[in-house]
Amino acid sequence: MTLGEDEYYVKRVAGRKYNGKTALYLIEWEGYSLEHNTWEAAENLLSGNDAMIKAFEQQLVQENPNQKSILSVHSKTLLKHTWDPDNNEVNYAESSKSKTRKKEKEVALAPKRPQVLDHEIDGLISRKLVKLRKGESGIEKRVLKKFEKSIKASKEKAQTYNQYPLIDLKPDVKVFKNVNPPVTVVNEVDDEPFPAEFVYVDRLVHAADVPEPDPEFLVGCQDCDTNCRHGSFTSMPESVCHEYSSYNRHGHVTIAPGASITECNQQCCCGPNCYNRVVQRGRKLPLQIFKTKSKGWGVRAMADIKCGKFVEEYTGEVVTNVEGEFRGQIYDKLGYSYLFDMDYAEDNDTPARYTIDSYVLGNASHFFNHSCTPNIGVYAVFYDSAAADYHRLAFFAVRDIKKGEELTFDYTGDRASQQQALEGGSKKLKKTGRFPCHCEESGCRKWIYL
Repeated sequence: MTLGEDEYYVKRVAGRKYNGKTALYLIEWEGYSLEHNTWEAAENLLSGNDAMIKAFEQQLVQENPNQKSILSVHSKTLLKHTWDPDNNEVNYAESSKSKTRKKEKEVALAPKRPQVLDHEIDGLISRKLVKLRKGESGIEKRVLKKFEKSIKASKEKAQTYNQYPLIDLKPDVKVFKNVNPPVTVVNEVDDEPFPAEFVYVDRLVHAADVPEPDPEFLVGCQDCDTNCRHGSFTSMPESVCHEYSSYNRHGHVTIAPGASITECNQQCCCGPNCYNRVVQRGRKLPLQIFKTKSKGWGVRAMADIKCGKFVEEYTGEVVTNVEGEFRGQIYDKLGYSYLFDMDYAEDNDTPARYTIDSYVLGNASHFFNHSCTPNIGVYAVFYDSAAADYHRLAFFAVRDIKKGEELTFDYTGDRASQQQALEGGSKKLKKTGRFPCHCEESGCRKWIYL
């Protein structure tokens, strides 16, 4: 069945109420979380959904065996475990009457979000998308449908990379299975579940129209030993791989954010433990994703981090810059963006070609928050592609970081504000709008320009 631009699949009918003599049905939409539920008149539903209304009535009778006239009442009736947008709460009980009795026994303060199981929250995008879907944003429905299709394809692709499921480690602590060092997840603030649509990946995943880097075009170092060190990295002798290294003998970066790093590649004769292979060896620090009080989810260090040490690479889906610009239109309306351009070499002759989108696919860096006084910086890192328009994005500590500190970087890539970055470079998220800053630092600029 092919849907029109303003038509959507109904997952199930979960409630009924009356507006005068008009029956309104609570609709759970296919592909959306329960928070997207809406009340719809019967005439707004496709004729094929008559069977779903019948199924609702049958389920309602089964859930209320002691109420013989349940189908004839004009008061609101809800199935169990659905979300009622009228009250912003989940229905725990068999009927509105029994729900009232249950409420009398519970704490008066209702949760801000529905306390539903993680597997029930399978929507692709934020609940704000409901407003977009209703045409309240100025975005054409055909554009929105294209966006939803694109994100759905990303999620379907994500299932083939879902090697690191989120599992229970102990009460109130989850962990991504098979991820080492561990990345744990905690929420000590509220009842908001971890985003169920997020799939952890430890690599870049290429869209169908983005080619994988070709190693045949790489050029390796000529005069190096097994560790690419004839002398100290700090002195950067000419014999060091690629003329010089951006790391000292401890593997800590020695250049300021905004510059690029060229690591040894697979054409080099050195081994995997070479001092000039840092980002490609992966993260070596334990991290924890946690719920903040005012900034959503964030990430904190679970060990002390020395200044210059590699923290994490920005992973996600590599899409074309055109696709990134398109997705950015919708992300702007939703109030966030997980788009990061590979634009280190961008100029009039070399435009940016690729963008990393970590909305569905990503790692802990997906949850790094902004700060006007950041403790990590972003670098363009080259090692698996000879093309100037394809590089990795890696985060390094710009100062010593204590265990338990939140990890933050400057979303705007404002090098002047950091007073340590170099002119040019890639280190900025795709700019799509202006948002209030909540970093609460003494030097806060109040606004984030994305």
